[in-house]
Amino acid sequence: MAERGVLGTEDKYRTRRFEIHGTAAYDIRQSTVRNPRPVQLPEEREQPAVHVRKVRARLHVSPFSVLGIAVTVFLAVLVVFGYVRLYEASTEVADLERQLSSLELERSRLESKYENEVSLAQIEEQAEALGMSKPKSSQTVYLNLSSADRAEITPAEHTNLLVTVYSAIRDSIRDFVEYLS
Repeated sequence: MAERGVLGTEDKYRTRRFEIHGTAAYDIRQSTVRNPRPVQLPEEREQPAVHVRKVRARLHVSPFSVLGIAVTVFLAVLVVFGYVRLYEASTEVADLERQLSSLELERSRLESKYENEVSLAQIEEQAEALGMSKPKSSQTVYLNLSSADRAEITPAEHTNLLVTVYSAIRDSIRDFVEYLS
């Protein structure tokens, strides 16, 4: 016969006992509670009718917020416009550099062609045919340039900061309008 033992749990309100029969699991559906108390449900109360008032939300935007957003948008447009001008300037510089290199090649080609076709003897013959002659000593004038060179630097104009900012904004707006047209 299997061993019998009693496993109990005690709490403040009731005591439960379960029986153990050897290695078999106990049956928890078996009610062994002494003096069970009936479960009392709370009474249902009727809820009073709630009056729902419709309230329209008023949208109030601070003028400083609107001004801040407008300034931010304006500055963003200026930044984008600055990048556009920078791109156009770099493209123009690249085009001018290509043109400069092609003109330098043309110049060197023309110089070599000129040097091959012109000789000193031909130039003297052409000058005599036009009535030119070598200068005489009375026609020669010498200049004395032994004195030191001199340069004068004029002071820069000092402008007001507001005038500088105003002119920069005016020029930017003028360039932007010119770009759009």
